[in-house]
Amino acid sequence: MYVEKLKNGKFRYGEIYLDPYTEKWRKTSIVLEKDTKPAKREAQRILNERIAILEKKKKESDITFRELYEEWFPIYQKQVKHSTWADMPELKKHIDTYIDGDTLVKNIDVDLVDKLIHSMYTFGKYSFNYTKKTKSRLSKILEYAKAKKYIERNPVREVSVVQKNEDKEKSKKKLDEKYLEPEEIDKLLTNLSNNSRRKLPFLVADFLLMTGLRFGELQALQYKHFDGKTIYVKGTLDTRYSSIEEAQVTTTKNISSTREVDLPDKAVMILNQLKFDREITFGKASEKDFIFVNANGQHFGLNNFNRILQKTAQEEGIDKDLKSHVLRHTHISTLAEMNIPIKAIMARVGHADASTTLEIYNHVTNKTRADVLKELNSYFPHVSHDLKK
Repeated sequence: MYVEKLKNGKFRYGEIYLDPYTEKWRKTSIVLEKDTKPAKREAQRILNERIAILEKKKKESDITFRELYEEWFPIYQKQVKHSTWADMPELKKHIDTYIDGDTLVKNIDVDLVDKLIHSMYTFGKYSFNYTKKTKSRLSKILEYAKAKKYIERNPVREVSVVQKNEDKEKSKKKLDEKYLEPEEIDKLLTNLSNNSRRKLPFLVADFLLMTGLRFGELQALQYKHFDGKTIYVKGTLDTRYSSIEEAQVTTTKNISSTREVDLPDKAVMILNQLKFDREITFGKASEKDFIFVNANGQHFGLNNFNRILQKTAQEEGIDKDLKSHVLRHTHISTLAEMNIPIKAIMARVGHADASTTLEIYNHVTNKTRADVLKELNSYFPHVSHDLKK
């Protein structure tokens, strides 16, 4: 350690050390008031600690992927909802195929990530969206490593999942399956309403078609969220709990999902009907009571609802994979056909990202243009005589 007297009368204590990153000699120093033995001991202690921290960072940069994951995952679990992190162990199995737990994080590069993507999707059996989700989660892990200074860059950001041509064609064909046509809506609701055992599924389906709510948002609705003409979407139900006594309402999917939804008259009638039925069976409803419950006062589950929708679709010859989200997309397509502005649709259904809204909106409006042309051609018959030139 060296000591240097400054012009202001103070003393600079310095130490030369080998930079563990560049392997070049560097200086680090501290300024103290005195040049005494106690001051020298204090300066040496501070400088030693400072150099030790630098060396520790170098050591931590040799962290393995397994150690990184074990450090990151508990933090991630606290930051997001259970429904978001629950699939992480399964996704990690795919990542582990090419990024072994003993792999040094600093050695994970673009080639390694590329191999993972190609093995899962390009030449593999997993879907485009599932592969994108796996890539996204790996990126979150490495972004954490970057923030902790374990690595300087995140190689996942330099890799893209490119959709195969065959899947692009399938995606176009599947757009029509994302929502119901008016005649299919009529078939669905008529079938459900004519079956006394499907009264609640009928009311749920009708309500979702009119509001565009996610099923979890519908489950989380309590009477305090309904003011007689508007519902206030404040959260979604944690699906881990089957008993209504254990039910927990968690935050909405994103900030945009917390919203007010104005109700058409029929939707208001449905909520009033459910409240009336509840009070006959269980007595006066409190503000904290959940609205959409079955005859036993328990939540109507998503799997049960989807099973009924799919059975109804089969009975009515609706050749679509009919699940709750199709009703949500149908609401979007209906608004698009009404020429409601995209921003207004996004606000109503709680979309933070315009991609899904735009996909359905553009598809519906293009289809509407084709229908207009078809109607024009049928309305104005072909001229039978030769047009004058």
